This record gives sequence, C-alpha cells and structure tokens, in this order.
Amino acid sequence: MARQSSLRHRCNPAATIDVYPVPVPAALFPEARLQRRNITRFVADGHLGKLTRDLRLLGIDVLYAKLASDTELVACSAAEARALLTRDRRLLMHAAVRDGYYPRSQFAEEQTREVVQRFELRAQLAPFTGCLHCNGLLAAVAKEEVFDALEPLTKIYYETFRRCQKCGRIYWSGSHFDKLRARIERLVAEP
Repeated sequence: MARQSSLRHRCNPAATIDVYPVPVPAALFPEARLQRRNITRFVADGHLGKLTRDLRLLGIDVLYAKLASDTELVACSAAEARALLTRDRRLLMHAAVRDGYYPRSQFAEEQTREVVQRFELRAQLAPFTGCLHCNGLLAAVAKEEVFDALEPLTKIYYETFRRCQKCGRIYWSGSHFDKLRARIERLVAEP
C-alpha cells in the first residue's frame, strides 16, 4: 500500500519557513547558481538563425555559422567564454560547455525574449549597433564614402549611413526601419 503524503504536518513553532516564487530570482542565491546570468556573448547552433538575427538586431554579440559542427560550437563556447544557444539538449551536456541555454519556444520572437530574460540582458541592449549578417560592429560613415555602392533612390532620399567594420555592408534607416523598430518593441516587451 502506497503511503499518502499530507500537508497536515505541524512545524516546530520556532521554525523559520522561507517561500520563494518560481522561478527563484537570480539575486536570491547567486553563489549557488550552476550557470551565470550576466553573460553577454553567445554562440548559436545552425537551427537558431532567426534567434541569432533578432539578438544581433538588439545589439547582442552572437556568433553563428549555419553549418558549424557540434565540436566547433563546443570549442567556440569554451575558448571564447560564450554561452551556447542550442535546441540540442545533449550538446548542452558536454563537459566543456560552461554556460548555455535551450530555448523552449519554437518561435524566434519568443526565443529572443527567453534569452534576454534568462541572461538579464535588458541593460546591454543596443539596437542597430551590430551587423545582422556577420556580427561586426557598425560605425557611422559619410555618404560620400559609400555613394558608389548605393542604389539610385537611396542616393537621393537618405543621408545617414553606417557600415559594418567587418564585412563592409551598408545600413541606413530606409523604408524597412519602422518595421524593425516595431519588431524590437515586441522583442523587449515584458511578458
């Protein structure tokens, strides 16, 4: 016969009982955490391209190579002290992976909110500062320096440009800019 549990147990009158919300806020037991929360650099596996794009849009440093092997991802995570973002639970169990996260959602926007919350990244967000293609930093550039690379209508209607210091891609606040701002607002919205 199975023993039934009961909530009728009486506590010692001198006992102290602590009650915490789920999940427990990271600040309560920082010394007992298995993984750190203040990580700002990541490496993402090949299944998380849209998450990578969204994090880069928010100015978060994320390395991504669609065809990177598990060995390469683990090596990068360990060598560069980057948290590994993956939908492969076994990969997170690798001994060399110090920090990582398994996004629960199947949807990029929800995954992005998960990562921002899990690693407490709100204070580090700097939208439109990183290249969505290669993760390089963007720097202001004079229109004259990029003029020959611009489309005809872009040359006429836009004056402010930024260029990736790594791959050379050129960015400006074009017709898509309002859509990107709306996406950022959704990404950083409180749950």
